[in-house]
Parts: sequence; structure tokens; C-alpha cells
Amino acid sequence: MTYFTVRNWWPIWYYILNREARSVWQAHGRSLGGKVEDLAATLCREGIAVTHIRELFGGADPFAELQQYAEGLLREHRQQPEPKVSGKGFKKDFMLYLWGGGGTNPGAS
Repeated sequence: MTYFTVRNWWPIWYYILNREARSVWQAHGRSLGGKVEDLAATLCREGIAVTHIRELFGGADPFAELQQYAEGLLREHRQQPEPKVSGKGFKKDFMLYLWGGGGTNPGAS
């Protein structure tokens, strides 16, 4: 048997490798908040549950933080130099075409 065959064998994985994770889960269990617990019950009962994201975060607006993070990524991306479109140094210029940065169209032969 190979290493991965033995390692991924269910009794080895469950009783030995996953022992610590199972003990932590059993010690702490799962505790859902009021609204999340209602959503989980609705999901189990009806198969679908819909809510506004602010209800999950206690009235806070998670989009402001997400927007700041995305704007930071955009600023970082804009500061990077343009990649080479053709020639040596960039072998997959079809990827640039797919992302709108020039390159060659793989379908235009």
C-alpha cells in the first residue's frame, strides 16, 4: 500500500488524523445566533432561506469594509507594470486577451 492509500483509509483518517478536530468539535459544538438559527431551520424545512445581509451582521454594513478592500486591490493592480503581450517572457498571451489586455485571440485562426 502506498502512503496516501493508508493515510486516506477511513479508520486511519477518522480515528487518528482527525482525532483533534473531532474533540474540539465535541467540546464546543455549534452555536448559532437567533437569526442564523431561524434561517437554518427555514432552510431545513423549506429548502431555501432568504434574508438581508445586514441582519446577519447585527445591523452593521459589511459592504463598506468589502468596498474598501476591493478599492485597495484595484489601486494595487493599477500600480503594477503592464505585462508583455508578445514575444519572449509571456507564453500565454491568450490569457491577456481573455482579460481584455491585448494578446492574441485563440479562436481567430
